[in-house]
Amino acid sequence: VVVCPSEDFEACGTNWNNPKIVFIDSNADGNRNSDEELLVATAKASDSTKMTGPNTSINFQYTGAASRSFSIQLCPINDDATVARAILVSLQGRVKVSSDADDNGTHEDMDGVALNCP
Repeated sequence: VVVCPSEDFEACGTNWNNPKIVFIDSNADGNRNSDEELLVATAKASDSTKMTGPNTSINFQYTGAASRSFSIQLCPINDDATVARAILVSLQGRVKVSSDADDNGTHEDMDGVALNCP
């Protein structure tokens, strides 16, 4: 299963502000072909937010494991890190939302580092 941002709901891109698609990549070419069913699609990110993620597609194996750990971060357009949030995915495919574990007003990534909005 592949998760990626896509302008046209077929070719995967790297701009996470674009709509996101989820599909089974039967031929492992990294793009959704006409014979590959679109499982889920989302709208583009709001103009008041910026979304960042990995520079490649996200792949999940049949076991649920992810091809690598990663995070997808959502920041407000004004770059206020105190309202930034992230979706964190481990190698095992475990998904969780960032939290403010040290109670300092800013959520942390999976390594415990405060989220930063560029």
